[in-house]
Amino acid sequence: MGSRASTLLRDEELEEIKKETGFSHSQITRLYSRFTSLDKGENGTLSREDFQRIPELAINPLGDRIINAFFPEGEDQVNFRGFMRTLAHFRPIEDNEKSKDVNGPEPLNSRSNKLHFAFRLYDLDKDEKISRDELLQEKKKKRSARGKELAKHSSSLPYRGEWSSTLKQSVTRIPVKRPPNRLCVPYHRKKIFLDL
Repeated sequence: MGSRASTLLRDEELEEIKKETGFSHSQITRLYSRFTSLDKGENGTLSREDFQRIPELAINPLGDRIINAFFPEGEDQVNFRGFMRTLAHFRPIEDNEKSKDVNGPEPLNSRSNKLHFAFRLYDLDKDEKISRDELLQEKKKKRSARGKELAKHSSSLPYRGEWSSTLKQSVTRIPVKRPPNRLCVPYHRKKIFLDL
């Protein structure tokens, strides 16, 4: 497929994506341009390798998990619509959107959808629980980036025996003192906030 003109968005597709994700026309157009620049095969889809060429994802310890979030189970490619659906989880909720269609489907960037999305980044085996092993693996990855061994620090994790946490348990552990529209994710002695 030599010409990118053959893969341009149609107006009805653009409107459907706008309605589904909440992105504006100009945001969708800009993201489509970025999508096509990443699409080295010029086939209208992105592979994991295409995502790995993004420098910010390549150096991010969660980069592999973020990349995997774009791909449905068993899929190797993601089209533009799937790309936009995943990106919509990162879009902040504006006050005028909270009171939109009460009977319609919940927006992709709603608080509960964002929490599910963040939870799935840590639930490696997709069993709806974050186990102690999954936490240890994440901690090991972060520690190895700094050149330290996991064994030295594993005692700081809660519970020595079997341990896991479901999404509901994790959400109830979030202290109320934090603003209700932000999720705090500890990362390498820093706190990263996900706007909900």
